[in-house]
Parts: sequence; structure tokens; C-alpha cells
Amino acid sequence: MLGGYVPLFFSLFSLSYCHGIKGILPRDTLSHFCVVTSWGSFNTTLSQYSALLGQPAPTPGVAGGAGSNGTYVVNGVPQKLIGTTLIAFMQLNNSTRMEFLAGDEGPSWWRDVYAAKGFEIHHQGYALPKGVAVWPVVEAAASAGIGPPVQWGRWGDINRPGSGCYVYVDSQKTLGVTVEILGGSEGECDGLPAPPA
Repeated sequence: MLGGYVPLFFSLFSLSYCHGIKGILPRDTLSHFCVVTSWGSFNTTLSQYSALLGQPAPTPGVAGGAGSNGTYVVNGVPQKLIGTTLIAFMQLNNSTRMEFLAGDEGPSWWRDVYAAKGFEIHHQGYALPKGVAVWPVVEAAASAGIGPPVQWGRWGDINRPGSGCYVYVDSQKTLGVTVEILGGSEGECDGLPAPPA
């Protein structure tokens, strides 16, 4: 009867006691929000936000794909991330950025959210404080009924300056938007499950 509540209690206790975090995510860790659009409309979307905010349009890059270390969960089964996305960031103020994504036809959370909902806010990204491990926070979100992890990966050289990781939590039905949990370069990402072979 208490099955799901016991792991949640210990996850939240650990986060609160060891790191002073109340709730699953500290409210002051929102680092960015993200708009997802179509591949063909990506540059137009950047230009429109550039005009709106009076900033130069950011230069797009590409992320994900079969060459990445990403994992995407399909029907509860983790598999290698195949899908790629165009990606760009625009700095809005000292603490918040806006991200832009446009997934291709390969399987990914970028593609699936766009296919289901169209041009919209894809996720809110929360950067955890230094020293807070990502995976226990993801597990706490799942145990609390917020949603399961559906895609994750790393960037940079593991545990070197400039590296990190992300995990998308499928909170579309519970919060109306995906939650992205971000970890840094000092071991915070070490608990992520390894990508499938």
C-alpha cells in the first residue's frame, strides 16, 4: 500500500536534509523555457523572436542523433536516441534564456511533442544546484506522480568543465508542459542510466 510513497519520502528527505531543497525542484532554478517549432519554420521563428526582443537571431546548431549518447523511451522501453533537433538559445535576462528546438522525423521527445501539440512551449528547464545529483530528483518527480523520464543525454566531456546532462520528464498531462532537469559537470550526472547499445 505504501510502495510508491516510501521511495518518494526518502528521495524528498535526502534532497531536503542534504541540500536544503524544499519540494522536488528549487523554485529559483528555472534557467530557461523552450519553444518547439517545425524544422522548416525554425529560422523564421528565430527571426520573429529577434524582432520582438530586439536581439540578433541566435546561430542554430544541431543536437541529438544516432551519434549522441542520448536515450529515448518508447512504450516504456529505453532505446538509443535517433532523432536530431535544430537548437538555439537567446539570453532574455541575467538568469533566464529562451531555447528553440525543431526535431526531425527521427524518434525523439522533440518530434513527439510537436506532432501532438504543434508550435508551443516544449519545456521548462531547471538547472539543479551544484552537488545535487540529477537522477534522484527525476525519481522523486516520478514517485510523486509528476511523470516518468522520457529522454536524457549528456553533453561535453563527462565531469569536465562545460559538460552536463538533461532529463525530460513527461509532465505534459500533470503540469501542461515537459519539465527538463539539468545537471552540471561535477558528478551530478553520474547516476544517469547508460545509453542502450
